[in-house]
Amino acid sequence: MDWRAKIKVEKRKTPKKPLVLIEWEDASNNNYYWDDEEKEKPLCKCHTVGFVMHRSQKKIVLATEGFDDGVYRNLHTIPKRMIVKIHPLKRA
Repeated sequence: MDWRAKIKVEKRKTPKKPLVLIEWEDASNNNYYWDDEEKEKPLCKCHTVGFVMHRSQKKIVLATEGFDDGVYRNLHTIPKRMIVKIHPLKRA
């Protein structure tokens, strides 16, 4: 008998973390100089999709990867003052 057949695989239930799309405005940087065009530049609009790992008055932390064994990784912290809108998503 193959040794792999003897190992009992125990499946863990993945905790259901909410899946969201966050629209937010990022800070920008111009390392060179100031000119009149700089004041007319729009803010950088970003979109991030992830599982909500933590939510507080000041920030929201998303994990952009989730696995069947309950592990989440690639954390992304967004200050709430930068968030424009949060869209809840449905899992397929």
